[in-house]
Amino acid sequence: MKTMLISLAALLLASLPARAADDLALTIAAYRVTATDVEASGAFYARHFGLLEVARYDGGTIVLADARGSALVLTPAAGPIAIAPGACATHLNFAVPDLDAAVAGLRAEGVEILGHSESAVGRYTKFVDPSGNVHNVKQLFEVDGAAHIYNAGIVVTDMARSRAFYEGVLGFEPIGEQYYPPVVPMVPVGGKQFILSDKGAEHAAPYDLASGAAWTGLAFEADDLDSAMIALRARGVRFLADEPVTSGPVRLAMFADPDGNVHELIEHITPARAAAPADADLAYLEGTWRSESDDGAVIEEHWLAPENGSISGMLRWMGPDGSVRLLELLTVTPEDGVGVFRWRHFDGVLTPWASEADGPSVVTIESFDNNTLVMVGDPDAGGVQRMTYDGSTPGLLTATLEFGPDSGRDPIVIEFEKQ
Repeated sequence: MKTMLISLAALLLASLPARAADDLALTIAAYRVTATDVEASGAFYARHFGLLEVARYDGGTIVLADARGSALVLTPAAGPIAIAPGACATHLNFAVPDLDAAVAGLRAEGVEILGHSESAVGRYTKFVDPSGNVHNVKQLFEVDGAAHIYNAGIVVTDMARSRAFYEGVLGFEPIGEQYYPPVVPMVPVGGKQFILSDKGAEHAAPYDLASGAAWTGLAFEADDLDSAMIALRARGVRFLADEPVTSGPVRLAMFADPDGNVHELIEHITPARAAAPADADLAYLEGTWRSESDDGAVIEEHWLAPENGSISGMLRWMGPDGSVRLLELLTVTPEDGVGVFRWRHFDGVLTPWASEADGPSVVTIESFDNNTLVMVGDPDAGGVQRMTYDGSTPGLLTATLEFGPDSGRDPIVIEFEKQ
């Protein structure tokens, strides 16, 4: 699977806070799926649902993004998992424009199909991914554009108990009860939502992290991980380890709901800040740059000339058939003595990503040095330590992801050609 650059600063996209008691505000930052073969699984989700790789981290983690900005984080699992009928589990619902075509593509690849059904919002087919995770592919009754992750479903055995947990403990709210029983959709957070369902559920989730078997869960983000853990422990939440760990750009702590569904509480690590750039630091970006993947998909970046330390650009991602999957506006501006990078995403018909409905995403710049713009990274953290735009070679704009010296991994390099 060949990597292409969308905006690598858009890793694990943050979203709007849910209302919660005692000032505990959580967001749904990403979806986590573990896989026995991360590379093959990344290619699987890219091929069938249009997800695009945007980052890699120590330990084999790959981050994918869909056309609306939702992040799917793939991490290694020691072995597959079997989700028996009637067992609790967390699954993803992938919305596609044409269910029949999507299912035909899965069948042609030998993917196990578990059955077809219909809900209040569309018809869907249940399938098993290469690691045993069970998900749904769904065609909505109201056409919803390009393929994307529609939401996550959390299967539970006792709806009243689970609502007390996800509402009273985590602080999310139901959209309504028009679909209950057996489903209660929870209020969207930055465009992402999850659904509690007790339809046919009889047994706890088979997730056993000690065994290393595959699993699927949600990543809930808090501004202050340590304070959030204290608050949630006081409410009876069971964390799977005493202390959080660092993984790539986040600190995380895993916990289980009353039915054994495993999720994560995460906190993003703030990157270093750098002095604002001058025009000379940004001039090498000016122009049109193109990168084409092996399957014929194309990403183009177009940058205007810099003015007063600011530069504006646009990205266009086109599928192999020439359709526009993604548009993105990019700016670098000097503010309060530092360089600030902003980006905002749109689909092919200029519908903004729901995760950015309140405004563009914002990060500070780590450094400007010798035609090298460092977009993300933290030298003191694991995972990716630097991501650069390097224009030192005439006619090429090279995007590079560099890993820690102890990772044993070579840099990932993507080359854009000047047009």
